[in-house]
Amino acid sequence: MEPDNFNLAINYYQKALNLTTDKEQKARILFQMASAEQGKYYQYEAQQPGIPYDDKDWEKKQETSDANLAATKNQKYRTYFTQLKNGYADTETARHLMGSCSYFGYFMKRK
Repeated sequence: MEPDNFNLAINYYQKALNLTTDKEQKARILFQMASAEQGKYYQYEAQQPGIPYDDKDWEKKQETSDANLAATKNQKYRTYFTQLKNGYADTETARHLMGSCSYFGYFMKRK
């Protein structure tokens, strides 16, 4: 098994999500899925080519690259955070996670 195989983890979490009917448990599982999905994003980001610092347009190209990465992250790698926000924001689990995970708290407050 390859290290950091986030798809494997997500598949196991998906099975657990399908088996439980408890809303609090589903919220916990979705948060774990979101964490694994975030790991997938960081793997994706690490594979993107860098811009040489001696490029005369480095700053502009870096800004464009950063904007593209942010758009990709929000469009393709926030599936489970979105499900958690839309379906489980009213759970005690979500409220606790917002206090203990600053990124999740930020995500829940934005539109």
